[in-house]
Amino acid sequence: MKWIAAVLPLFLAACAAERTVPLETIYGARARATATTRTPVVVVPGILGSKLVERSSGRSVWGAFQFGAVDADIPADARVFALPMREGAPLAQLTDDIDAPDALDTVKLDIGLLRGLELGAYVDLLQALAAGKYRDSALAPPDEHAVKYGGLHYTCWQNPYDWRREISENAAALDARVKELQRTVREQRGLPADAEVKVDLLCHSMGGLLGQWYLRYGAARLPDSGPAPEPTWEGARNIRNFIMVGTPSGGSTNVLPRLRDGLDLNPLFPYYRPSIVGTFPAMYQLIPPDDLARVVDAAGAPIAMHDLATWERLRWGLADPAQDEFVAWLLPDVSDAGARRRIALDHLRKCLDAAERFHEALRRPSQPPAHLRRVLFAGDAIMMPSVREIGADGALRVREHAPGDGEVTRASALGDAAVAKDPAAPAEYWLGFDKVVFLPYEHLEMVGRPLFVDNLLYELLGRE
Repeated sequence: MKWIAAVLPLFLAACAAERTVPLETIYGARARATATTRTPVVVVPGILGSKLVERSSGRSVWGAFQFGAVDADIPADARVFALPMREGAPLAQLTDDIDAPDALDTVKLDIGLLRGLELGAYVDLLQALAAGKYRDSALAPPDEHAVKYGGLHYTCWQNPYDWRREISENAAALDARVKELQRTVREQRGLPADAEVKVDLLCHSMGGLLGQWYLRYGAARLPDSGPAPEPTWEGARNIRNFIMVGTPSGGSTNVLPRLRDGLDLNPLFPYYRPSIVGTFPAMYQLIPPDDLARVVDAAGAPIAMHDLATWERLRWGLADPAQDEFVAWLLPDVSDAGARRRIALDHLRKCLDAAERFHEALRRPSQPPAHLRRVLFAGDAIMMPSVREIGADGALRVREHAPGDGEVTRASALGDAAVAKDPAAPAEYWLGFDKVVFLPYEHLEMVGRPLFVDNLLYELLGRE
C-alpha cells in the first residue's frame, strides 16, 4: 500500500503550496452561517482504515503497532487477527472478539528508533472536513489530536467498521449510525421525532462499496446463498449526498498479490501471511467481477477468479498447501492436515461466492431515488495495473496498464463495464453520477490536496 508515504511531512508541505487563497476565506462564513441548518456528514473509511481492538483485553489489533499490540508473527496473536474458520458455518456466524471503535486517523508506531512516532492515515480526510468547520464527534479535544480545528466547529461522525468482514455485514451498523445521528440532530434543533433529516455520506475506497450496498439495501445483508433481494433503496431515504472517493466499484487487480502473498505493507509493520489475509471476506470483494476480464491467461482468455478450482490449481492463499504450517496456527485444535485443508478450502469457497454475489447485487439495474445526489472523486493521472496475467506456472504478471490513482483505475471508479471490450467502444456504466471530479493524485494522497478539499466543501456547503 502506498498510503503511508502520502502523509509524510514533506508531502504535506508541498500540499500547502498549491493555494494562495485560504479555504477559510471561501467557506468560513458559509460554514458559520449554517450552524443550525447544515446537513451532517458520516465518514466511511476504506479497507485498513478503521482501528481494530480486542474487546476482552483492549489490545490494539490494527492501528497501533506498539509493545503489547497484537503481533501477527505470534501464533496466538495471528488467531486474534484472523477471522474464525468453521466448516459449514455461514460467514456471518464466524464472529470473534474484535471491535472497530474509530477511524484510523493516525497510525502509532513504537518500534526501535521510531518509538512514539505517529503517521497520518485518514487524518487528511478529517482535516478536510475541519476546513469547513465540521468537527468529528469521536475525536479528542483539538489540542490533543492531530486534527486542528480553528474557531467554531460542527459535528461530523465517523463510521468505523470491521473491514475484514463481508462488506454487507457492516450495513446494519451504518444504518444505526445514520439513524442515531438523525435523532441527535432532531434533539439539538428541537424538531419533532418524525421530522425528516437527511445525512451526507462521504466514503473513501472500499467504504464506497459499503455505501453503495447501504443505499440499495439498507440494513439488510447479503443472504448466505442465492442472489440478493431486489434493491429497495431503503438506505437512500436517509441520504442527501452520496460522495465516493477512489472507490473500486469494478474491483482492483492490486488485491491479487495481497491475497496470494499476504500483506507486507512496510518494513516497519508486521507481515500478515496469506493464511491470515485469506480469512477476510472483504479482500475477495475487491477482486474485479469475472465478466470484466481483468485477470487473464497467457492467451488473453479470462480466468474465473471466483471459482475455488482456480485457486486450487494456482495453489494461492488458503489453497496453497505450503500455508498449512500457518493454517495450523489458526486451527490449533485440528491436528490432521487433511482436515485443516478441508476447513480452509471451505472458507475460501464461501468468501469467493459471497464476493461474486455481492458485485452482482451492486450491478443489478435499478433506478435510484430522484433526491439522491451522487458525486465521484477519482484519480486518473497514474498509469497502474489494470489487467493481470496468470501464467501456466502460476506467476502473476501485469499485462495492461490504465489511468487511475495507483490502487483504483478510472474505469473501475466510474463503474464502466466496457473495460473488457474494445477501448474505443462506448462506455457502459452500471453507476450513474451527477458530478465527477478527476484528480491527478494517488489513492489516499488526494484527500489531503486543496483541490479535493475545495470541491468537497463546495458539495457540502456551497450547494446548501
